[in-house]
Amino acid sequence: MGAQGLFGPIGSDEMDLVGELTDEAGRFWEAGRDLSSVRAEPRAVAMPDALLRELGPSRLSTGGRTLEELLAPAYRAIAAAALRVAAGDEPGEPEKASAAPAPPTKERPRPRRTAVHRPSAPSGGPSRALLDKLVDAATVDCHNESEERTGLFEMIHEYLEVPFVTTLLGVTVTVAAIDLTADDQIVAVCERGREVLRVSLLELPLPRPRPGGWDWVDAYRHWARPR
Repeated sequence: MGAQGLFGPIGSDEMDLVGELTDEAGRFWEAGRDLSSVRAEPRAVAMPDALLRELGPSRLSTGGRTLEELLAPAYRAIAAAALRVAAGDEPGEPEKASAAPAPPTKERPRPRRTAVHRPSAPSGGPSRALLDKLVDAATVDCHNESEERTGLFEMIHEYLEVPFVTTLLGVTVTVAAIDLTADDQIVAVCERGREVLRVSLLELPLPRPRPGGWDWVDAYRHWARPR
């Protein structure tokens, strides 16, 4: 007597099919054909903590800060590290998440387009492949140069850790903030005592050591170099 199925006896054809499916199920977790030819193109995302935002408020807090505020820097650090590994950069010391939550991004009017000085490509720092990916992430859906510069500014404003110290014309200054001026320029707000000087971020000397998030400044300079 043949095997019984849900709706009656199972014929030989059905038994063969069951056998084939059983064999396939046994190989379900095998890689199959060679995967070396499969190319992955990882891409940076503009908002690594999007999942936290989508889940909504957790109503959990500690020390006056919400769970989302505490976790967001970790999500950004993980995303940056994953992008470095995907681009083939040598893993280094993990970037420290900023202790304070990043200030909320304010809605800004689109600045008018203006010409800017375009420096040569930055030496050292992240690889060209990583810089291309960062620029792509910052300028996605942008329609012109002005919007692209604004997108890069938003990333720098979000991720660059300030304040930090650098040397400007032989004088030590503290970079307290990064700003976008009314004439569409990204500038570093430098302080020395009571003096305040705004310097184009394209011209700001490289600080040593590099502050966290400086890769976005390198990406901006990479974008601004002559094409």
